[in-house]
Amino acid sequence: MGFTNELALTAAYALVAKHENPALSLATLNALNMVIGMWLSVVFTETMVVSYSLPWILMIVVSLSLLPLLRLARVT
Repeated sequence: MGFTNELALTAAYALVAKHENPALSLATLNALNMVIGMWLSVVFTETMVVSYSLPWILMIVVSLSLLPLLRLARVT
């Protein structure tokens, strides 16, 4: 899971670095990464109390639901 996360972040940084305003794009990416990371951490912990497998299912659902956003990325 850690390797996949780092690979996805590396790809995201490479995409936004080619943007018209790379500083703003990287700042936005970092802010989104922190907000989503903090939110998922709390939800993961709280759902662990209910069931051991529920947090992992939740992580898969969130990851798959965000996957269509990759279509919005324009690679030049």
